[in-house]
Amino acid sequence: IVKSCQQAENDGLEWLWVDTFCVDKRNSTELPEALNSMFRWYEDSKRCYAYLHDVDVFPTTPDHETFSAFNGWPEWGWTLQELIGPTDLQFLQQGLAIYRR
Repeated sequence: IVKSCQQAENDGLEWLWVDTFCVDKRNSTELPEALNSMFRWYEDSKRCYAYLHDVDVFPTTPDHETFSAFNGWPEWGWTLQELIGPTDLQFLQQGLAIYRR
């Protein structure tokens, strides 16, 4: 979180929101409401940082040797909302930008 704050400051951003939201997937009423709300947060953001804790270089092809437990891909801990909501998405690894779309 601290490195994300530093990155946001370096990028000229004044505020940082960290998604620590937990959704009860068993609650059929809460689930769609929560997912739509989360998507709006990402869609309205100036930039979204997605932290990849287990990579040094952004993978572009499956690496079954390094990431055998996840079908050749890193254990990414973000959701579809984070990937399609923001217009500016930056992947970070140990506080360093490794890929930006």
